[in-house]
Amino acid sequence: MRLKNKNIVLIGMPGCGKTTIGRSISSKLNKKFIDVDEYIECKYNKSIPQIFKENGEEYFRNIELKSVEEISNKEDSIISTGGGVIKNEQNIINLKQNGIVIFIDRKIEDIVSDVDISNRPLLKNGTEEIEKIFKERYDLYRKYADFLVENNCNIEELINEIISTYYKFINIKQYTSIKVKNVVIGVGYPKICVPMVGRTTDDIIDEANFLKKIDPDVVEWRVDFFEYVKNIDKVKEVLKMIREILYDKPIIFTFRSYSEGGEIEATREFYIELNTSMIDTKFVDIVDIELFNHTEDIKQLIKRAHENSVSIIISNHDFNKTPTKDEIISRLCRAQQLGADISKIAVMPNCPKDVITLLDATRIMKEKYAKRPIITMSMAGKGVISRLSGELFGSDMTFGSAKNISAPGQIPIRELRKIINLLHNNL
Repeated sequence: MRLKNKNIVLIGMPGCGKTTIGRSISSKLNKKFIDVDEYIECKYNKSIPQIFKENGEEYFRNIELKSVEEISNKEDSIISTGGGVIKNEQNIINLKQNGIVIFIDRKIEDIVSDVDISNRPLLKNGTEEIEKIFKERYDLYRKYADFLVENNCNIEELINEIISTYYKFINIKQYTSIKVKNVVIGVGYPKICVPMVGRTTDDIIDEANFLKKIDPDVVEWRVDFFEYVKNIDKVKEVLKMIREILYDKPIIFTFRSYSEGGEIEATREFYIELNTSMIDTKFVDIVDIELFNHTEDIKQLIKRAHENSVSIIISNHDFNKTPTKDEIISRLCRAQQLGADISKIAVMPNCPKDVITLLDATRIMKEKYAKRPIITMSMAGKGVISRLSGELFGSDMTFGSAKNISAPGQIPIRELRKIINLLHNNL
């Protein structure tokens, strides 16, 4: 299917504006409009409230799944989904086969003030039920969306933003590499990054001096390993010492949250303050931000970073499984759409097929959608090949180890460099 025939799929809470916005986009782009709930009502000759009342939610979700599968086979359409479509991942898999998924994010207070709950079965118990459903579903909306738009402005402006996003998606733009100090990321062989994971100041300084001797392309300070990470002044002091030792090396500053494989969890407020403070020092060249943070926080940090000539990696880590190929591509596109200078994903393989999934997703992303560098890897022993073959499949950086590893599957830098050079010289 040609990209210009891709469906636009709208997801979001009841009352976020999917149907109104979808009909308008349909008219502007001359595409067919399909409302999933209306499709179900027509097919089963019952209203949605009637189906819920007579047959229950489980029955509705089953017929919703069948209907979404049928609708997903269509092309060149605007599809408005029901609010609960994200409760079954298979719905998203089906919808992404021929479509790009856009999450219309609207504040819960605006939904509560606008929504007529009389025709919405799951919201009939009032505002508390709406707020409960919002909390249950919000992360799923963000997870499955290729792009996110916020419905907090003029509807016409929002519609134009969605159309602009769609056109950006279907038109391949010129690829831009990233130059950090004397290292160009995005062309040639994958650049080798070595993390520092010391817990004490002395450990970290020893690591920095050791890395100066072995000469990686890039250094990452995994600050979540540092024993005084919660003391921002101490973090600044150590960062300054690292910069003085590694004065000519690009430094990535990374606080990895516990949920994505880090050492400790932190509040939203601390996460923003820590990263903002390190950006302002200008001792770092790149800051790693996690994709599943709040959108407004990500945009705030990107703005602050770019004002200080600091680049941004937007990353996502799944330590339990390898998502589908489409989902991997979707998350990389989402990071790129948010403004990442480099998009990154790391996943856990449970079988050889998972590694192939990651590699092929990388290839497709690089060939079709990447406008800036990407980093991908399949972790642990099974995924080692992904750390070596980036130049062939499209990953622009790989992570090796010096004294200690920060993630499963990292290879000692000397061995890693030999293999990468061997591959590079034969491509």
